[in-house]
Amino acid sequence: MRSFRPLIGLGLAAALGLAACSPSHEAEPVVETQPTLAATQPTEPEVQPVTFTVVGTGDVLSHMPVVEHSIQADGSYDYAPLVADIRPFIEGADLALCHQEVPLTRDEASAHGYPVFAAPAGWAKSTVGLGYDGCSTASNHSWDRGWDGLVETVEILQENGLGAVGTSVSAGQSPIQYYELERAGRKILVAHLAYTYGLNYEYVPEVEQNPWLVNIDNPDRMIQLAKQARSEGADVVIVSAHGGIEYQAEPSQQQVEWAQTLADSGVVDLYLGHHVHVPQPIQQFEGGVEGQGMWAFFGTGNLVSNMGPHMGWGTQNGYIAQATITVPAKGAATVDEVGYTGLVLDTDTNHVYVAANYNQADHPESLLSNEVSAAYYGYLKDVMGDAKEVTQAPANPAVPARVVARR
Repeated sequence: MRSFRPLIGLGLAAALGLAACSPSHEAEPVVETQPTLAATQPTEPEVQPVTFTVVGTGDVLSHMPVVEHSIQADGSYDYAPLVADIRPFIEGADLALCHQEVPLTRDEASAHGYPVFAAPAGWAKSTVGLGYDGCSTASNHSWDRGWDGLVETVEILQENGLGAVGTSVSAGQSPIQYYELERAGRKILVAHLAYTYGLNYEYVPEVEQNPWLVNIDNPDRMIQLAKQARSEGADVVIVSAHGGIEYQAEPSQQQVEWAQTLADSGVVDLYLGHHVHVPQPIQQFEGGVEGQGMWAFFGTGNLVSNMGPHMGWGTQNGYIAQATITVPAKGAATVDEVGYTGLVLDTDTNHVYVAANYNQADHPESLLSNEVSAAYYGYLKDVMGDAKEVTQAPANPAVPARVVARR
């Protein structure tokens, strides 16, 4: 290979020769300068994806045997001991939502059951104590205690630090309930909406003239509110829908249409269903946020009730709906996984147990035999099909969700 070094040497010599023939100039003084240090900017911490769990449960019903079984030695009303078996699954979730099917009353001695319900106000403390963050309140029983009862229910829940959505105390109160989760240095905002197919009355002029009192059969309104929530910074939108045919495990046409309408909107992440008093399946609908689909829990059954097996085996079951959601560093949230935790009811004592873990020997208070429990559990598994069953409680979050006041 030829070397180019001699050519470089000749060029340098020529340059020096030219310099020697040039007129001489005084050398410019050399000014010593300090090296310039590049300005260092503090580096922003890298935004981390956040994954969290949401759980939701079924109808809370104040049948009188349940009310009586909830009376404590000091005379207070507390249903938490009846459902103590589910506590780890509720308090272990990042966000836990109940369905307050019936109105609450401060006049606890007047609590009553079917057909016009009123649950003791102390039950709100039970809900908090179990680890719930809030409840949906829109149901066919929302008007059982009229205007005052509807407003009092929301107030009682809020006084106990719970979120409440689906009914409102005034026209000016926001119809959106927000929850804030602080995780990995981020604040994740979850919006909760709720509505019902109707009320147990043919015509309620007060509600007709003041539709803000309770959200009734209006998926389009839910979509409008979901879009508003997105514009206000919501990362996730959950809709609780109260409808279907009672005691029927198969979703009704109305339920399917509701879910598909919400999925088609592209602004709803998750659908939580109530009302039919029996468990209903889980289904993913086409559409959803950014076309990734939307999961629907059609019906979670009852949480507490005194419905007996003569009303159908499904009334002896319910489940805890569970969704695992990730909010990435950029882009839309994803519902990564859904599942259910099956529950079984001992009607004689009104206690509720995690079905997969039930053994009568572990529960001396229970009158539910292992054989009967297994039969109810088998019914539930048939309804749920190949949906994932969750038998281990989620990890308890270090920082609880913050309930954002509805202004």
